[in-house]
Amino acid sequence: MLLQGHISFIVILVILNSLSSFVRTDKCDSGFGYELVQQRLDSIETRLLVQCSNVVESCLDVAQNASGIYNIKPSFSAKPFPVYCDMRALAGGWIVVQFRYNGVVNFTKTWQEYRDGFGILGAEYWLGLERLHQMTTNDPYELIVYIKTSSEDYAYAHYSEFRIDSEQEKYKLSKLGSYSGTAGDHLRYHEGMPFSTSNGCAMSNKGGWWYDNCFRR
Repeated sequence: MLLQGHISFIVILVILNSLSSFVRTDKCDSGFGYELVQQRLDSIETRLLVQCSNVVESCLDVAQNASGIYNIKPSFSAKPFPVYCDMRALAGGWIVVQFRYNGVVNFTKTWQEYRDGFGILGAEYWLGLERLHQMTTNDPYELIVYIKTSSEDYAYAHYSEFRIDSEQEKYKLSKLGSYSGTAGDHLRYHEGMPFSTSNGCAMSNKGGWWYDNCFRR
């Protein structure tokens, strides 16, 4: 049975020389590249909303097979919001939750920023915990984590289910389905953990996460 939607969580661990491997320019793509800085976010978001006027329910409904920024309106949402759709990984149709590759966006953020989302669509950004909670609570979702190594190799971890709880429960990572892939089942270690943005783990790793003992078993 096919799930109704899926999420792509792409984590790039090294600085890339170019965005060309991950960002294709089309009518709904930002096309800006990584020279953008955080201060330009407001104007970028406004421009993207004008450019991406077509609304789909999810990235699975994107007509053209082109990665880029699209407005989606899931069943739970009162109004559309922009996301980056990856149309190449595992047959495409994935919502990118997080994309990090060159450090142009600081991921040492407050709880409110991780809740609401931050960054530069089409470049480095975090979608937002509240939207993740709403999506994964209202519909079944998959998760995929992509990693690019310093030797230019790719590895991935795919989970057949993914769900996080509400803010009242500190957006706990409550569900990971069965694992497949080449990166190892490392996220399993954090299953059942609340999200954290201010403890020692978040500070030392320069970003919020579902930390269980700072990755130490």
